Amino acid sequence: MPENRYTTLRSRSGLLEKLLAAGATDLNSALLDRSPCRKFSEHYAPGFELVNPKARVALIGYTPGRSQGENAWSALKQTAHRSPPLSRLEVCHEAAAFSGLRSRIDQMADQAGLLKHLSLSSLSDRASVAMTSRWVFPVFNNGKNYTLNPQACQRNSWLAKRCSEHLQDLFATCSDLDAAV
Repeated sequence: MPENRYTTLRSRSGLLEKLLAAGATDLNSALLDRSPCRKFSEHYAPGFELVNPKARVALIGYTPGRSQGENAWSALKQTAHRSPPLSRLEVCHEAAAFSGLRSRIDQMADQAGLLKHLSLSSLSDRASVAMTSRWVFPVFNNGKNYTLNPQACQRNSWLAKRCSEHLQDLFATCSDLDAAV
């Protein structure tokens, strides 16, 4: 894995260390925040706070789901505890970001001519693509994966604010972006 490919989003810096010190060991014990209505919750998934600051394309999903979050925690447990935090986070990001979706996304992008238009062989090309979501970490609706519901997001200022803050941080960190997909 090339050195310094990733950087931590400024707003999410130090979360791994903070949560491990607080005793988090998995997705369920890594609660970051809960909406005022208590319906929505955001949970930490290691590695999702990383982006490639040199990326020219951003692949933006809706929100990581439970399986991606669990994949990230599983990858973290397989890393050496003495490894630098950034190295551990990189392993988690590689293992979990868009896991289970990469080949389908590439098939759709290829069929639509998007890969050719962007001069990419894959949207998983970590040298050119920042892989992220509207919300950095998994967001759950009453404990279940949050599914696409734009009306709920528009009516819930907690969801809208978290999305807006993340995207502002993403575009400030990745200043060379030519496209967002």
